Amino acid sequence: FFFFFFFFKQKTAYEMLRSLVGSEMCIRDRVNLESNHTLVKLNLCSTDIANVGAQSLARLLRRTRALEELYLGQNCIGDEGMEQIGNSLKYNKTVTKLKLSGNNYGERGAVAIGKGLALNQSLKKLYLSGNEIGSKGIAAISKALTMNSTLSLLRLNDCLIDNKGAMQVAAALRGKSRLKILELNRNSIGVQGAEALAAAIKVNKELVRLKMKNNDVKEKGMRALIAALRVNTTLKKISLKRNLKEHQGQAKLTQIASQTLTSLNLSGNIFGSEDAKVIAQFLKTNNTLVSLNLCGCKLKFENAKAILQAVKTHPSAKLNLSDNSFDSKALEQLVPLINQCQNLTSLSIGKNKLDIKGAKALGSLIRNNSTLTILKCRNNELETSDCLNSMIKELRHNKALGVLDIVGNSFDVNTGRKIIGELDRNNTLIRICVSKIQDSEKRELAGILECNHRIKFAN
Repeated sequence: FFFFFFFFKQKTAYEMLRSLVGSEMCIRDRVNLESNHTLVKLNLCSTDIANVGAQSLARLLRRTRALEELYLGQNCIGDEGMEQIGNSLKYNKTVTKLKLSGNNYGERGAVAIGKGLALNQSLKKLYLSGNEIGSKGIAAISKALTMNSTLSLLRLNDCLIDNKGAMQVAAALRGKSRLKILELNRNSIGVQGAEALAAAIKVNKELVRLKMKNNDVKEKGMRALIAALRVNTTLKKISLKRNLKEHQGQAKLTQIASQTLTSLNLSGNIFGSEDAKVIAQFLKTNNTLVSLNLCGCKLKFENAKAILQAVKTHPSAKLNLSDNSFDSKALEQLVPLINQCQNLTSLSIGKNKLDIKGAKALGSLIRNNSTLTILKCRNNELETSDCLNSMIKELRHNKALGVLDIVGNSFDVNTGRKIIGELDRNNTLIRICVSKIQDSEKRELAGILECNHRIKFAN
């Protein structure tokens, strides 16, 4: 008893090991936790708390005077335990960050959380992802958003939210919600849900970041969300990754316009030539966008060329063109355009099928570019040492690059030695990321590379 009393009196943060049984700990140390006035962070993720432990922690939530962050993710807490936690939220006045993701609660538990959130006036960040909260659960949480004045971040990823649930969230956004960040990734939101959210975005004056990755909003929903950006005056970051299926010939995007947007993620959506023109035109008229992600959009060479032409004088600093099936010939023609992009500091151009000519084009980019500080060339199928050598040897001429990522490209001991040699000649490169060391050479090559603190292995 004295040990735990001393421990909690001295510490302001406490993290449990996964091997410990959370429910037993919660019961055993509840008194010490409740009387502690210095502990501000309690991390009990993945510690098998279950309903029994959740009941003890619910009492802690009611009585604590200091705790600010409580992490209870992945703990098999069901509806019974979550009802206790939700009820305690009504009375808690200190916790600002609460993680309840990946448990076993459903509608009953989510309704209890919603009721607690409605009366809580301290919570700023709430994580509910990975739970089947149901229609009644999302209704209760949405209603609470119109009553709560402190919550700024809400994660509802992987919660099986459908169109009806999205409409309820949209109603909260049209109302008095103070949310700044909303995540709805990997749900079942279709056209109707997307249109409802788009209508809400038009009038909402609080939201600055919206994530809707891996839903199924289709062309009509995508157009509605993009059109809402023309009216919204606060949204800075939006992710609509992987919402569209194969291209069917018609344009999927409507005119894009926003003077607040700084990050636009359209990766994984299949776009045609008309869509590329829409994106290029947006870049010509916009002066706020910093990051544009078009990874896996199956852009043809001409489409990528049109976008890079627009990026040349645009303030965009980060561009992702990976996984667009560019061959070496296309890359040779794109590199001169990339070098003309005056403000581009980060470029991802991986997952392409390149031979020695493509590798030399990347080498030319390294040699001649003066603005890029991050270059990611992952998984370009550069299988021979000659390919990588043609890139690595140009590092001595580069005065700007800080990070070079060549993960997923095989190389041998000689290439490893060349990397070390070029790092000795280069004063700006902070990190080079590598992987795929052959087993027969792994020990020798690791010995060569691991001694250099600027090399990072990605497994």
